[in-house]
Amino acid sequence: MKPEISVIVTEYKPRGFIKYAIKSVLHQALDKRLYEIIVIKRFRDQTLDKQIESWGGRIIYLEDAPIGYYLATGIKEAEGDIIAFLNDDDMYTRRKLEHVYRVFSNNDDIGYYHHLVFLIDSHNRFLGTWQDDVKEFVIINPLKKEDIDKVLHEYQWRIASHMSAIVIRKQLIKPYLDHLRTVITHPDCFIAFLRT
Repeated sequence: MKPEISVIVTEYKPRGFIKYAIKSVLHQALDKRLYEIIVIKRFRDQTLDKQIESWGGRIIYLEDAPIGYYLATGIKEAEGDIIAFLNDDDMYTRRKLEHVYRVFSNNDDIGYYHHLVFLIDSHNRFLGTWQDDVKEFVIINPLKKEDIDKVLHEYQWRIASHMSAIVIRKQLIKPYLDHLRTVITHPDCFIAFLRT
């Protein structure tokens, strides 16, 4: 069975958080057959790498390259039609992928999805939300110029913030992978404004 969602986890510099990020994906409420985990990283860690593989994740090792190269590689390897991103120092809430699956399944026109980000401290205490003036979620049909214009007018660059809050259809970003490979910083902005 082909997964519907591909979660691309990137670890650019080892900081010791990636195992928590991956566990948050593994403990999703969504049926595990509906998603896959692809981990893109530079450094090998025998213990962690064995754990990732035993959990069903795929690991792709890359040399030092721009972060866009890491993401483009993960997208190219992804089997799912829906691409979700996760930075190594972030975590998903338990029902994130279930919600994403429902949103995309109910509307074939959705190309880009951005949800709210909750900030927590090292003791898992809620600190607030990232970009408080962004609604709980924003959905864009990239084929409708009025959707893009409305969202850009309301949120400007804020809608492009935080890679772990972005979900996109693979068919939308696939034509831009060569450009994404060269992105050195802020790949979230590149992905959010693909069609503008």
